[in-house]
Amino acid sequence: MDPVLRTGSTKLVCSLLGITHVDQIPLHPQKGSLFENFAINELVKERSNHNDPHNLYFWRDSTGNEIDIVIDKGTSLYPIEIKSGKTVTSDYFKNFDFWNKITGTTEGTVIYGGDQIQKRSNGITILPWNDINTL
Repeated sequence: MDPVLRTGSTKLVCSLLGITHVDQIPLHPQKGSLFENFAINELVKERSNHNDPHNLYFWRDSTGNEIDIVIDKGTSLYPIEIKSGKTVTSDYFKNFDFWNKITGTTEGTVIYGGDQIQKRSNGITILPWNDINTL
C-alpha cells in the first residue's frame, strides 16, 4: 500500500482530491505534496509518541531556496528534505548544498519513497519513508 493512504489527514486530503485508489497516486499532480504531508505527519506523530518537542520548522529564503523540515536541536539545526521519488537523483541534494553553505554544516536527511537506507559521502542520509521513526 502507498504510504500516503495510510494516515488520517493524508487519507482525508486524498478523498477530497477524488483519489480513491492507491493506483491513482503515482500519476496525480499532487503526489509530491501528499507525500510531504504524510512524512511531516509521521514525524509529528513519532515525536508526540515519544514526548519529544514539536520543534519542526520550514525554512525558505527570499530567493526561493528552501528546506522542507528543520529540526531545532537547541544548539544546532538539522535539515530534512522530503522527496516522493523512489530513485535518488542529484536534485535531492541541491537545497542541502545551499543550506550547508550558509550554515557551515555537512549533515541532513532525505526522506524518500524508496526502500534503502543510504549514507552519502556528502554527509546526507537517505532514509526510506517507512524508517521515519529512526530520526
